[in-house]
Amino acid sequence: MYSLFDYMLSPPMRTVVVVSENQLTELRLTQVNDEIKTLKEQQKELEAAYNRRKQNLSDSLASLEQRAKELAPAVERSIAPKQPRGKKIVASK
Repeated sequence: MYSLFDYMLSPPMRTVVVVSENQLTELRLTQVNDEIKTLKEQQKELEAAYNRRKQNLSDSLASLEQRAKELAPAVERSIAPKQPRGKKIVASK
């Protein structure tokens, strides 16, 4: 009679499945098709994420350019061109 201890120390049993060459080919084909499907889904998700990010950056850029246009006239008014300061020329008599 075997005890629980004997089962724990015994090597694990491995199951061997015998399949025909046709079944193995079908299994491989199924796995390849599943992988193709997964990769196409990942590609679509990546392209969608890229397009969202691109749109986000375009919106941010347009917003910043608009702010720059609004601020440019204010900066030009506050920094009016000053008269050049040169040395005074005093005519001597």
